[in-house]
Amino acid sequence: MQGIQVCDLRKSYKVEQVEAGLWGSIKSLFKRKYESVTALDGVTLSISKGEMVGLIGPNGAGKTTFVKILSGVLSPD
Repeated sequence: MQGIQVCDLRKSYKVEQVEAGLWGSIKSLFKRKYESVTALDGVTLSISKGEMVGLIGPNGAGKTTFVKILSGVLSPD
C-alpha cells in the first residue's frame, strides 16, 4: 500500500541579480534583472506505508524545499 507518492516534482525560484557598488544598487531600484534557479527538477518518489526513509544530500540539493512542499508550506511549480 502506498503511503506517499510524488511524481515529477519541480520547483524554481526567481532570484534578483544585483550589480556591485552604489551605482548598481541605484540601477536595481528602477530596473531589476532576475535569474531562475531550479531547486527541484523532476523528483519522483514512492514510500510505502510503514517504511522509514532518510533524506540526505549536499548543501543546496533541495532537501528542505522538498520537505516544505510535502508538508504544504510551499507550492510546487
